[in-house]
Amino acid sequence: MLIRFGADWRVLLSHLVLFGFIYPENRGVIPRDVLSDLLSRFIKEEQDRPGAEPICNGTLLSRVQYRYDVTVRGLQDARLMERCRISAEELNIWDNASPEVA
Repeated sequence: MLIRFGADWRVLLSHLVLFGFIYPENRGVIPRDVLSDLLSRFIKEEQDRPGAEPICNGTLLSRVQYRYDVTVRGLQDARLMERCRISAEELNIWDNASPEVA
């Protein structure tokens, strides 16, 4: 799973933390070395300087929930970064297919 999540390891960490909250009796199925590795990465990254680019990675998780951040606040939509293979036109079609959230 570490390889599969790659640079998005924070998403994996959040899922593992929530798994342990939701199913406390099953926390033992999460390998300790994986959780320790992810927590070490988290601590190290938190000590580093934040990125200079005004990016919203939230759009990778929800096409609606972070719309304000990219349309009003002017943050870069992470879905348009090189790591995603979607064009601005395709993204527009995808976003318009979702209902507005009040």
